[in-house]
Amino acid sequence: MSYFSNPKFIDENTVVSVLRNKDATTAIATIDLATTGSVSHLTTPSSTVIGTIDIKANRVYFTASQQLKDELFYFDLSQKQLYTLSTPGIGSYFINSNFNKLNWSTFTADGYQLQQTDNSLSKWRLVSMEAFAQNKTGIVTDSLQVSDQLMTTPLKNPVAQPYHKLTRPFNFHSWRPNYSDPEFSFTIYGNNILNTIETQLYYVYNENDRTHTAGGAITYGGFSLYNPGL
Repeated sequence: MSYFSNPKFIDENTVVSVLRNKDATTAIATIDLATTGSVSHLTTPSSTVIGTIDIKANRVYFTASQQLKDELFYFDLSQKQLYTLSTPGIGSYFINSNFNKLNWSTFTADGYQLQQTDNSLSKWRLVSMEAFAQNKTGIVTDSLQVSDQLMTTPLKNPVAQPYHKLTRPFNFHSWRPNYSDPEFSFTIYGNNILNTIETQLYYVYNENDRTHTAGGAITYGGFSLYNPGL
């Protein structure tokens, strides 16, 4: 079973969509709605990640990963050829073409920024389908090298044991000074690793009657849900 993402109509009988397969590969494909519902690949299924698509004048525009960047592409339905456009920035997305203008968005420190250029000024470059399908990101190596030491290390099967809910009940992590006329206070807060125990230690000084108060509180939530509002 495959997952069809971002479908667009070419005509009344044909839909083009990003096809995501069970083996984690993606491709652009057309679906024949008029007869058998057959699926035909426009691009070779590969690990190249393909984003949103748009259709204009027999061109299927889309974003796909290339090396360490998401770049702009289009597939010519009449020529059956693939083209790419080099753009500035760290990634280009949501490409569309209207009124002889090419539009897309790119990342900035303040969010997305809209980019635009004339279609006539766009320097599209022909890309072979083989190069597109074999694109490497550079993040993962082509092959995994396993050392001899790793292969000879005996496997261990540790026994699972229950984690005690009262482990490290006094695990203080924060403190807070406060002043609410006429009282000065200082509180230390703690939670254990499973968050089943909440602890507080506090000191209060009243400047009107010059009294000192110290105390603490502990809440255990291991028996039932605890709602401090009740």
